[in-house]
Amino acid sequence: MADYHVTLYSGPETQELEWARQYLKQMNVQYEEKNILDPGARGELYHHTHRAEYPAINVNGHFVSGFFKEKWDHLLMHNAVGRT
Repeated sequence: MADYHVTLYSGPETQELEWARQYLKQMNVQYEEKNILDPGARGELYHHTHRAEYPAINVNGHFVSGFFKEKWDHLLMHNAVGRT
């Protein structure tokens, strides 16, 4: 489990962000949340995706911008994220 790291990039509350949090909770994924209103988090996200869109997920350096369940499923299953 310690070999995997998941980061959720968030911002002001939106329905899509709520769906993303619910999804991660349902999947029992432990994650760190970074708000893109913080310049450091926004810069980090932009550096990797060339976008400052949220929600976005980073699993071990693999990023997906926007909540697309199928893409998140693939990313999480492909990386075999440790579950609680």
